[in-house]
Amino acid sequence: MSANQAVAEKNTLQYVMEVLSMLGGHTSPIPHLEEEVYRLRDNQRSYRIENVEPERDHGKFYTSEPDGGVPGEIAYFLDTHQRTQLIGHFITPIGLQVPVHYSIVMSLILERRNRNFKVWGEPQLRHLVMLPFAFLNEGVKLPDSVPGIKIVDTEIDQPDYTQIRVQSIQVAFHQMNEMKLELIGKWKATSGAGAGEFMIHNGTHLEDPNERLDPRIIGWSKQVYMPFIGSKEANLKHLELGSFQRTAICRQTLDADDGATKKYMWFIKLREHARHGPEFGLIKPVIIADTDGEARAKAEWMTYMLLQERQPATFPAEGWDKLIFPIKLCRTYLDGIVPTHETIRSFFDRT
Repeated sequence: MSANQAVAEKNTLQYVMEVLSMLGGHTSPIPHLEEEVYRLRDNQRSYRIENVEPERDHGKFYTSEPDGGVPGEIAYFLDTHQRTQLIGHFITPIGLQVPVHYSIVMSLILERRNRNFKVWGEPQLRHLVMLPFAFLNEGVKLPDSVPGIKIVDTEIDQPDYTQIRVQSIQVAFHQMNEMKLELIGKWKATSGAGAGEFMIHNGTHLEDPNERLDPRIIGWSKQVYMPFIGSKEANLKHLELGSFQRTAICRQTLDADDGATKKYMWFIKLREHARHGPEFGLIKPVIIADTDGEARAKAEWMTYMLLQERQPATFPAEGWDKLIFPIKLCRTYLDGIVPTHETIRSFFDRT
């Protein structure tokens, strides 16, 4: 970390402390990130899936280029990350301790040319101080805003301590997702992103509106459970895959949005090991397409392209069986431009 980054980091944490002080609060950091305790709620259970490829060679191995070739290359890699730390509390007149959170949300696109990587555009970074304005004591004045730091109302008015904490990581996620979509919008608008250049988006983009995405984006989801309506009927048998195989492709729709977030998904087995379970090395690509036929055609060559990314392996990184090197590189870069969890916690422990 550069000297300028260190100064900016200290100034940010001092500003967050100033907010807590003006609330009449006290520091009370906990030893873990909130994301490690509370799972981000998702809307996947509201989605319906339907197998649109009922007849196919289920024993096919995608180890060689498809007969029709591939229409381009994977040249961009997008990753996002959030860290939400409970840093303190303030007390309402009726004695309720209200948690205050500090969250860092990040988004980054790496560009690959001739096996070399560079940051595309600028990494996106926001610092958030999150608290429910409904519980602020009368007459409290918050400090003036400063560039790069945002005080966010988590918009919860129920005096439920746990739900206030859960709501904070949900709000941070929405802030991060909006920042990511803005970054994708810039990527779409530039002439540097050619028609035959595709992007891997680490994570699911199931609920993102298709109009804000791009047909060249391939979601790289490590979630393998199937909470969708119609999962049993789809009969994908994804836990029976061997290396270099894929399942049939399914259409995912939400009844309430008239196709605005319609996506297609399937499963690929990157790696397997005799001493690991069936989820080992299993990923779920998520794409957008105009028709079922277009999605089936994409799944053929995209599966081959995605399997080419499995080397070099990212071992011994956590969850390495579902990782690829460029995504690991994205996360390493993001972790290097923000204060560590230990730094944040120790700052508020000392104060």
